[in-house]
Formats: sequence, C-alpha cells, structure tokens
Amino acid sequence: MATYFKELSDFDFFAFVNDTDTEITANGVTWSIPPAKVTEFHDMLVAYKPYFNAITNKKNRTSKQVQDHQEQRIVIEDYIEGFANQFLISNPAISNSEIELMGFNRRKGTKTTRPQIEAEVFAKMEAQASSKMLFICRTNSDSSRASLAKDANGVEVRYTIGTQPGSVNACKEKEISTKARFTLQLDADDAGKKIYAYLRWRNNSNPDKSGPWCDMLVTVIRS
Repeated sequence: MATYFKELSDFDFFAFVNDTDTEITANGVTWSIPPAKVTEFHDMLVAYKPYFNAITNKKNRTSKQVQDHQEQRIVIEDYIEGFANQFLISNPAISNSEIELMGFNRRKGTKTTRPQIEAEVFAKMEAQASSKMLFICRTNSDSSRASLAKDANGVEVRYTIGTQPGSVNACKEKEISTKARFTLQLDADDAGKKIYAYLRWRNNSNPDKSGPWCDMLVTVIRS
C-alpha cells in the first residue's frame, strides 16, 4: 500500500505532486477528467512550486519561508485530496495498478460505491475584503487544519443573502468545492448585507448519500 501523501517528506511530496500532474496532463482525456480541472491541478502545482523552492536550501531559508511553505502545503494537500476523491480513486478508467503507481490507495473491493456520510461539517465562515467569503471546513478528527471527510468528494454550500432563511431549503444559491478551504467571490453590491449559509459533505455520484447540513452560519459581507 502506498504511503499516504500527507505523510511524505517535503521533497517526496513535491515529487509526488509533480508526477501526479504529469499523469493527469497526459491522461486527462482518457480518464474523462474535464480539461478545466486538468488545468486547475497544474496551476496548483505552479502556485506551490515557489514556496517549495524557497525551503530547499536549509542554510539560507528563513523561518518565515518555512512557515509559508507549510501553510501552502496544507492548501495543496487538501486540494489534491478532494481532486483524487472526485476524479481518480473511484474512476473506473484507471486501473488499480495505475492508482498505486500514482501513490494513491484504492479501498479493496470498492470502485464507485461509498457509504452514507453521517458526519457533519465543522465549518467556519470568514468575511474577507472585496466581498469575498472564506470557508474553512474540517472533520471532527482534525482540530487544527482544513480536511475533507473520507467518503466525500468535497463540500456543498447553500446560502442566501439579505434575508434570514427558515431552513436550508430556502437557500437558492449553491456552490460545490473539492477543497476543504475555499473562497467564494460575492457581488460587490451585497457588501454590508448578511450572508446565511449551510454546508455539508458532498457525494457527487450519489447526492442522497451526502452528509447532514451543519447549523446555519451567518456573517456580514465586507466591502
């Protein structure tokens, strides 16, 4: 069984990301991965690379560079986890041997069938400048970092702006993210209004097996 990629050393982790990007770029069409997602994965590698390069020389790197790298590694780890769950691990076009060579672990005897998600999202919603809204989601086993539930493809957000909804069913706006930490760009005209949001772990192949909605989150949109 392959070593879990979040447990790799920094150098092995960078090689893992680089190799995975090469495989996805070469086989994205065959594996039916949307071209925009292939590009998105590559862009994540490009964004992460300068932070990795900054820590490769232990004699010259600063504590700030080490901290920045660790924060960015967490960001790309969470992105890869969501990407792999959605497009790789349960993809019937990718053989078990290919999955293992890429460094992922496919649960024996399962392909696309996953159990009902029982866990609730532990979520935080933070208003950012320019009408952006940051969401940080985690499981109950991760107390200090964003993380996706094991059987989830990502996070689903239902929200409404201005008027408090009676329930999640009254929220007409919806977004789905493959990342546990993500940002929504809201309309600048809504600055100063309240946003009301519910989140749950999402099963894309069978939405009925998605997790329960969390309690309503509310904050004011910043200008």
